Amino acid sequence: MNRIKIFALISSTLLVSACGRPPLEERLADTALFEGVSFIGMTVADADRTAEAYAAGFGVERHVHESDGLDALVDVVAALDGGEVHVDSTLRTTNAQLMLFTPVDAPAAAAVPVNGPGIAHVCFQVDEKLDAYQRFLKAGASVIGDPDMVKLSPINPVRYAYVHDPDGMVVEVEHVNMTIANLIQDVEVDRRIRHVSLATGDIDRLMTFYQNFLGVKKPRRSPRLLSEKFDRVSGLPGSELYMGWMHIGNVEVEFVQYLSHPVTTEPKPRPLSALGYNLIMLDVTDLDKAQVRFVNAGGQIVSDSLRVNGERVVLGRDPDKNLVGMGNFNDASVYAASQFLKTF
Repeated sequence: MNRIKIFALISSTLLVSACGRPPLEERLADTALFEGVSFIGMTVADADRTAEAYAAGFGVERHVHESDGLDALVDVVAALDGGEVHVDSTLRTTNAQLMLFTPVDAPAAAAVPVNGPGIAHVCFQVDEKLDAYQRFLKAGASVIGDPDMVKLSPINPVRYAYVHDPDGMVVEVEHVNMTIANLIQDVEVDRRIRHVSLATGDIDRLMTFYQNFLGVKKPRRSPRLLSEKFDRVSGLPGSELYMGWMHIGNVEVEFVQYLSHPVTTEPKPRPLSALGYNLIMLDVTDLDKAQVRFVNAGGQIVSDSLRVNGERVVLGRDPDKNLVGMGNFNDASVYAASQFLKTF
């Protein structure tokens, strides 16, 4: 076995195993300030089509809410960056929810590709017995890489695939053998949103920002990764990348930088009406303190304080111009992170 193949095997094993993984308390956001992720926003062309596809693939439940101030929030974003949208509904699973927006006019742009830049994908981790990958494809998703799911490591019972949903958004699907793995700790669930992934041209800068903002002691980082198995998942030949992870209560945040397929343009805000993931809303215990942390870490607050479901909310941009919301939601709110399982 040559040096490159040995390195690739070691790298892929580290990626999916516990080797080199800091203890949870070191990679977890400050629990005194961050309750978790309230929702992940995504703009879709047809909310009914999206809801049906995600229900078929991942068993999500659709919830339609009356206007509660979220319209005013998205109007602020439209005024800043263009691209007016309607607030449609949420798609809920055990530990998190997706907020569906639909453009008032035609979508402003296509979804973010695998290598970014921006909020590139959401990962669903499911029991392999549910056949989520196959069901999602039948419901209108399309293959990005190898049609067969890929097992990166012989020591971890996980198979991976990247697909495009009906709007071209990247979705990672992980099939897990739940009888062998203990990847979801302390709770018995057969599906969840594993992570939301930020693809960047400078992983050190972006992770430093989030580490300081979230108060994470020691994020998880990968070595330089290269393997034909990664190519088969991403659909990017000759892929070389760095990855990192932090955890915010109910959802993990993943960071990716493709060295082989670099992001060459300066980060800029995407119109809210562009197809794709566009907002990570955080549930915080102290909004004023969270704003100070955000700015001190290098972010920019872009809105005045708004009221959503009766609670104060502000919007900011991280160093890559990704949109981050912060709200102090009470436990009865439909946006409270406390309503979801905290899975790790």
